[in-house]
Amino acid sequence: MNIHRDFSGIVAGVDADYKNLNLPTMQACAACKFQRRKCTADCPLAPYFPADRFREFRNVRKLFGVKNVLKTLGDLEPSKRRDAVQCIIFEANCRANDLAGGCYKIIAKMQREITLLEAQHRLVLRQLRFFRQTAACAIRSEFDFDFDFEDRIRKESCSLNERLTTMENGVSCSKGVTH
Repeated sequence: MNIHRDFSGIVAGVDADYKNLNLPTMQACAACKFQRRKCTADCPLAPYFPADRFREFRNVRKLFGVKNVLKTLGDLEPSKRRDAVQCIIFEANCRANDLAGGCYKIIAKMQREITLLEAQHRLVLRQLRFFRQTAACAIRSEFDFDFDFEDRIRKESCSLNERLTTMENGVSCSKGVTH
């Protein structure tokens, strides 16, 4: 095998037999890269921390530690591990961005928003109830108005008849005095 290296350490030439081997090149995951060890195919953290997520792994390791993460993942069902890792990464990144508050500030802000939205929802329901009652009263009053109008006409016609009768008899309805 004939290998020539130039002064910068880059391989300048490789024998033809060595090129045709097609060996799979596995890049170390972020966890193995951080710990400076060779990443194996059965690395438990490789699926969750590929090589390009080094910063996230560093934050997780700093907050939780590798052993605690491995223990947590080992205690979970395989179907729930990805969600757990996403939560761990989220919390670690929040803590890295805000050392004092971490994800607590985000949770508190969301709880305030939920409280505000619930209050707005109650207000809208109250307004809706008010407008429905107003519409129902308006509809009822239209019908009541028609009935009241007929009653009023009947009463007025009766009172007119009474007035005419009293006038003929010489008695005033309003004062009860004769003319």
